[in-house]
Amino acid sequence: MVTFDMIFMDINMPVMDGYTASIKIREKKEYDAIPIIALSALTSSDEIAKMFASGMNGYMAKPLEKEKLYTVFSMFIQNPPHKKKTTQEDEETQSIRLDGLNITLGISKSSSSEVFYKEILSEFKDAYGDTDKVFHKLLEDYRYEQLRILCIDIKGLTGSIGAEKLHNIVTDMLQKLSLKKYDYLPELIIQYTKELKLINNSINKYLEQ
Repeated sequence: MVTFDMIFMDINMPVMDGYTASIKIREKKEYDAIPIIALSALTSSDEIAKMFASGMNGYMAKPLEKEKLYTVFSMFIQNPPHKKKTTQEDEETQSIRLDGLNITLGISKSSSSEVFYKEILSEFKDAYGDTDKVFHKLLEDYRYEQLRILCIDIKGLTGSIGAEKLHNIVTDMLQKLSLKKYDYLPELIIQYTKELKLINNSINKYLEQ
């Protein structure tokens, strides 16, 4: 069987659009874990919610920027081995304290590059900064499978950027979804919304430094 590391999905295609194609891909369990990244000029909140609901993991706005492509690779494909940091670099990194973000952990997972880490944070905020609204919508529509897929994506990404509390909340959501304890989800989404707002503010502060 042919294996793939990632799928780039155009939204507007002849015969079958990207949403339908993604849904059909997700219907096959062997392709459940493959990241699907949308390529589209349509980046309204409704369009983004539709992307996630169809099983996509993220999106890249057209026209495509090479730097953002590298960021997507880092976010969804395992990072190469990290170079050993010097004691001075560790001390400088540990001195940065921002609510909700473990900067040291995030940089270590970004090939030990603060520049690369900042790119990933920027991409995370652009692509996932309003996922609380997406969670609310999916829950209202009882689309638990789409909610589960999005939680899997967020779990991996929050671990990569050092958003430890947000990571734990999403992990709890995944557990409740797997046990079909849906009554717990509204409260967890409220917690997620509060923590995501904190993360977004911290990312803004860090990127301004």
